[in-house]
Amino acid sequence: MNKTAVITGSARGLGFEMAKQFLAHKYNVSICDVNKDALKQAEAELKKLAPKKGMVIATPCDVTKLEDLEKLWSTTPASTSPWSRCGTLSRRPSTSSWTST
Repeated sequence: MNKTAVITGSARGLGFEMAKQFLAHKYNVSICDVNKDALKQAEAELKKLAPKKGMVIATPCDVTKLEDLEKLWSTTPASTSPWSRCGTLSRRPSTSSWTST
């Protein structure tokens, strides 16, 4: 079975380390971050660590903006192999703006 992890805030720190671990366990990894330069660097590093080509996708994303989240989801292929199933979604931004209604 193909497994996919989508990790926000993953250009550095805990999110980046999570992405490395998912790759080590043969997950496809979709990373995103608001910092485009750091994201590009993280993508390059993760691609070097990936067991095979095509396991890493990077998308600039501000998780506080719905249109960015929609773009993130649309760039993470869910219906085609080897990205056939998203089994993990992790929200790891450095700040949180959750409010209760």
